[in-house]
Amino acid sequence: MSTATKETLFKYVDRDLYDMQGFVDYRKLRNRLGIKAVKLAQAAGKTQRSMQKNPYSENIQDKLRKIVYILVLLKEMLRSEEEIAIWLRAPNPDYDGLSPMEIITAGKMDSIIRYLEDAQKGALT
Repeated sequence: MSTATKETLFKYVDRDLYDMQGFVDYRKLRNRLGIKAVKLAQAAGKTQRSMQKNPYSENIQDKLRKIVYILVLLKEMLRSEEEIAIWLRAPNPDYDGLSPMEIITAGKMDSIIRYLEDAQKGALT
């Protein structure tokens, strides 16, 4: 496989957040987000113990993949880890002053995904 093909296939994949089997590693994701495991578990709709005990469950992985997708979208738009961290933690008037991270940890990743996809399309003004 050519390097160009490989780069194209992995353009939207943050390899640092996955384990060797291709699952999102919740510990790596937690570290990237700079949040406690309990907050990440809340985002997945699980207890911290449940997430630690069964991190490969489809339900947990589905939620974690959505968070990774949010990070991929942000990286494409902002290009800097610092800007991503600020955006995630800053109050957002479109969310009644809550930060996107608060929305994510409440398990409402789809709302953030729609918001970011609209922003990419220029629908937010």
